[in-house]
Amino acid sequence: MQFKLKLPKSAFLARFIATRTRRVALGIFVFLSVSTLGTISYFYHQYDSMIEEKLEAGPFADTSLLYAAPHQVRVGDSIQAVEIAAYLRRAGYSEDSNRSRVGWYRIRADAVEVNPGPDAFDPEGAVLKIEEGKLTDITSLQDHAKRNRYMLEPEPIGNVFDKQRQKRRIVRFDEIPRVLVNALISAEDKNFFHHPGFDPFGIMRAVYRDVFENRKEGASTLTQQLARTLFLGADAGLKRKLPETLITVHLEQKLTKEQIFEYYANSIDMGHQGSFWVRGFGQSAQVYFGKDISQLTLPESALLAGMPKGPALYDPFRHPDKALVRRNLVLKAMLENKYITQQEFDDASAVPIQV
Repeated sequence: MQFKLKLPKSAFLARFIATRTRRVALGIFVFLSVSTLGTISYFYHQYDSMIEEKLEAGPFADTSLLYAAPHQVRVGDSIQAVEIAAYLRRAGYSEDSNRSRVGWYRIRADAVEVNPGPDAFDPEGAVLKIEEGKLTDITSLQDHAKRNRYMLEPEPIGNVFDKQRQKRRIVRFDEIPRVLVNALISAEDKNFFHHPGFDPFGIMRAVYRDVFENRKEGASTLTQQLARTLFLGADAGLKRKLPETLITVHLEQKLTKEQIFEYYANSIDMGHQGSFWVRGFGQSAQVYFGKDISQLTLPESALLAGMPKGPALYDPFRHPDKALVRRNLVLKAMLENKYITQQEFDDASAVPIQV
């Protein structure tokens, strides 16, 4: 006697597994799904511990900073206000009270006001009065008493380096000029402040240009680049895609966009100077333009923002012509993103490379 099992038309799963082949296929699918989820979960928690440890210690914990001696000025010294201002800028001071944790200064009609910040060598501020090229009076901003001498902030001379001979000059997000922020996101990741770590529109754009325009274009976001720079090193290829993805998700969850940008700005490869590798925009502003990052102009910011794509290729010392072309492409992207006007684009793109 034979029995036939009739299944209702709505019982799709029951009808699907009615044959042995389909049951085997379903079993394999379930096994692979569980294995994949288990693997991802394992590595997710593994990288979570690694990232927490790294962020607690700081990404540049194994670094040192070498300073010159504090610069002393005395009543009666021959000095100009612009000389004091230039020195303070090299020491990390800014003209804006909210731009630098080292401190800020203000040039008055007859004096220079020095206001140390929380990271300053000496918390005592002062007003340095200058008449006819001479320092005539020093007044403490702490107790308003008169001083015969005053110690200006020591100037960094060795910057930050480690056993891998990498030089950095650490900068905070609020110390990075807005023009450099706009230049970098225009060059590398224009949707950075809006996407969750991955830019689907950037990926589709890169695929389109690769297939239909035969143009190689990367689609990595700043967060993905940071994941590779800080945690994965120089390893390339498909084997790094899973850890890169997981680290990117972690970074977006644990850090603000400003913190991610700050880490990126301090860690990105910017070429080399002699036997030292230059890392970050704070150091590269000193290396290529001899100035503090807060003093960068529009064309200088665009040049630095274009270098991460190829630090050796666009080195303005060795390849000024290629650096000029790349800089102007960044300026064009800033124009398209409405960060600069047509007149600003025309003026900046006409400036020669000056390093």
